[in-house]
Amino acid sequence: MGGQQQQTTLHKQGYGPDLQKYNGKRLLVYLNARRRVQGTVKGHDNYMNIVLDNAQEIIGKDKFVNIGKAVIRGNSIIRWDCLELI
Repeated sequence: MGGQQQQTTLHKQGYGPDLQKYNGKRLLVYLNARRRVQGTVKGHDNYMNIVLDNAQEIIGKDKFVNIGKAVIRGNSIIRWDCLELI
């Protein structure tokens, strides 16, 4: 009767993969609408939003558009490939 229970609620969002190991590494990120962006990971948060530096959008087999610094929302990411060894 005198004891209190602590209840923890976990939300679906905010508990994605550990992106810490990708900091400073080059990623190829596949986005919705069949878009692809590659760049160096400079930051991230718990919602899988990422910041890429020296980012380029891949628009064809050998065609790139330089973006510079890009912030990508986590909910638009389908998957990513690390272009460097971890």
